[in-house]
Amino acid sequence: MEDHILLKEGSGGEAMQALLRFIRKHFKETGKWENTLDDSASMQLNGKRLLFTTDSFIVKPLFFKGGNIGKLAVCGTLNDLAVMGAEPIAMACSLVIEEGFSRDKLAKILKAVGDEAARWDVPIVTGDTKVMPRRGVDRIVINTSGLGFAGQVLEPSRLRPGHKIIISGGIGEHAASILARRFSFETQLRSDCKCLLEEMRAIRNYASTAKDPTRGGLAAALNEIAERACLRITIEEDKVPIRREVHAISELLGLEPLGLACEGRVVLGVPEEDADKAVGILKRFNDQAAIIGYTTKGDGVILKTRLGERALRNNTAESIARIC
Repeated sequence: MEDHILLKEGSGGEAMQALLRFIRKHFKETGKWENTLDDSASMQLNGKRLLFTTDSFIVKPLFFKGGNIGKLAVCGTLNDLAVMGAEPIAMACSLVIEEGFSRDKLAKILKAVGDEAARWDVPIVTGDTKVMPRRGVDRIVINTSGLGFAGQVLEPSRLRPGHKIIISGGIGEHAASILARRFSFETQLRSDCKCLLEEMRAIRNYASTAKDPTRGGLAAALNEIAERACLRITIEEDKVPIRREVHAISELLGLEPLGLACEGRVVLGVPEEDADKAVGILKRFNDQAAIIGYTTKGDGVILKTRLGERALRNNTAESIARIC
């Protein structure tokens, strides 16, 4: 391991997983909390599962087609609860602001935070604000935390051989739109940034596990699910929905579309007998929802292409920073 932290260690691939292991070894046991390696931690409370999550947002640019850092922060935290099967009950929002940051831009970001939280009837009940000297932070950092309750937690341990793997829509649209803005590419592509609560309410009774493929994209999400479930996941490349614009931006930058972050998609494991019905439900929200693979005994993630099969590694996004 390097003596100093590298940028790629925050980008969602294997390097980030190594950093997380380094961080966690300094912490004590988690007591009654479970799912501490999932999108939200959980514990039993009064016959239900209490779920807790937290996330920080440093996206660049702050404003993009389809949203801004404020909307992204709320959706990201609500989604981490939703994909675990939870109904959110409250959020916290903390800000670290650079001296000299535009008050008008701050107001637009805060309005997005407030509007998105109000849309889903989730109150922001606490938080913190710090102002740093110029160049002490790059404009603004937002941290959001969330609490929720679930009757049944959706977790990888519930996955079984023969389950189908489903994606709720086209992948990579958030990261591709951010990169297009960053490199001044002309495109109508918009970020997929949105809250997944409505979809998860409709689908969660059919799902064994669910995860939103954010940093590291679909490749990272599938590898994490496979590792936690102790199963092999096989994905059929030609069934993964990817818009032409995402393909084009990926080719221009030499990136793997399966490693590009989404901020409004969910990948699910569903029993085979429920898979077609689950896709039908998801197509009400996005007509690109599709069955893209299946689980078997074994380990790792295999990508089936027209030329054969290859391992799909969790390192396809290590050159992409500040996507969320």
